[in-house]
Amino acid sequence: MQKFRIRLNFVFLIIIGALLLILGIYFAKMLQSLYIDVLEERLATEARIIADDVQYAGLMTRTDLLQQRMKRFADDIGARITVLDRQGDVLADTEHDPATLPNHANRPEVRKALETGVGQAVRYSATLHYDMMYVAVPLKQGQDIKGIVRASIKVTRVQETVKKLWMSLGGVLVFTMLLFGFISTRITKSITQPIEEITRVARCITRKEFKNRIRTNAKGEIGQLAQAINFMAVSLEQQMSAIRENEKRLESILNNMFSGMMLISDTRRIAMMNTAAEQLLGYNAKDFLGHIHTEVGKNSGLSQLIDRCLETGEKIREEIHVYYPEEHIIDVNLGAYTNEEGEIKGVIVLLHDITAIRRLEKMRSEFVANVSHELKTPITSIKGFTETLLDGALEDPDISRSFLT
Repeated sequence: MQKFRIRLNFVFLIIIGALLLILGIYFAKMLQSLYIDVLEERLATEARIIADDVQYAGLMTRTDLLQQRMKRFADDIGARITVLDRQGDVLADTEHDPATLPNHANRPEVRKALETGVGQAVRYSATLHYDMMYVAVPLKQGQDIKGIVRASIKVTRVQETVKKLWMSLGGVLVFTMLLFGFISTRITKSITQPIEEITRVARCITRKEFKNRIRTNAKGEIGQLAQAINFMAVSLEQQMSAIRENEKRLESILNNMFSGMMLISDTRRIAMMNTAAEQLLGYNAKDFLGHIHTEVGKNSGLSQLIDRCLETGEKIREEIHVYYPEEHIIDVNLGAYTNEEGEIKGVIVLLHDITAIRRLEKMRSEFVANVSHELKTPITSIKGFTETLLDGALEDPDISRSFLT
């Protein structure tokens, strides 16, 4: 069950981690995009302010003053500033000598600024040899475009800011993950602890230890399950107590019977044998319970009767002779017992020792024969005397008295 708690906690952490990661990436991308949009908007605003300042001061024709002015702006805003004329020639640049710079008319941000009023681009600077973010706005006099003011910063600065943003967000995610891990551990413990208690009691029930009870304060379905198992344990304890009592009664009845009793299962194995049957057959039931009846029987006639009853299901009554451990004449009664579907599930065998009865019957027969033999001679004599008297000897007093005496 400890493994189940770990697995459940791990699943919670995976789900929470996945959700936090998705939300973190989404918000990080959103904040990154928002930061870049804000930065572009700030550069565009500063470029417009610079354009207005150049136009107001009339610096388009005074390149030396224009260069100095742009350097001061660059120092204040921390960006590179480039001023172009209408044809794209560089009039001033805070990072490089304007005279050495090529025409910028074909730069994407410049073309877009001339077309839409503001242009943005991120690309590699061949002059400075690193990536730059460019924002350009037109320098207007009335409705006429006199030039272009372009503000740019290193992309590395943007990347560093985004990296810091990612690191901050990562720290928040790690802290949130740890917090949710602690919370999920508590939650999984509150869920699995009652289940562990239920499992413990269920295992005790399988071992026939019915006195154990579930001790938990869980509510809802788990609490109802715990109450149901407790009720089941009480019920099973009562039922098992009643079953044990009935078993004791049945065992006492069977062991005090003078007739032997055997129970043979449908697999032809001995399931029960009482003391009288042990004495008649000469076996110890504890040694042969579960064995096939033909393995322990020394009387093939009894085994044949059992097999016949299992196959046919008929009631059988016959006498058999047993010569081990002593000679016995046994009256055997067999009857099959069936389940609700009528299938034969075993045979009940009753064994009655009728050796004494048969011995008495034999003695009676011998007694009658002996008595008959002993009475035959005097009766014959009496019959002869009587016939002689009837034939005339009755008239002679001496002979008559002698015969009658």
